Amino acid sequence: MFFNKKRKLINISGMSCKNCARKIKLALESIPEIDKVKVNLTNNEAIIYYKTSVQDDEIKRKIEELEYKVTGIKKIN
Repeated sequence: MFFNKKRKLINISGMSCKNCARKIKLALESIPEIDKVKVNLTNNEAIIYYKTSVQDDEIKRKIEELEYKVTGIKKIN
């Protein structure tokens, strides 16, 4: 299902509970280019799956609007 998708790993600081993770997941899923989001609260990170391209600035803006801090974004594949 997600084998042909590109992925990015986003490191996030400030997440402290499941509600934080849920808010970040919903915010990232609101970006039209993103197909799926997995948030890992234990590792303070999210993995996004997308087909075409998604701008790091938009990812960062969505997360920082919620008052969390993006400490890194890197493409993984």
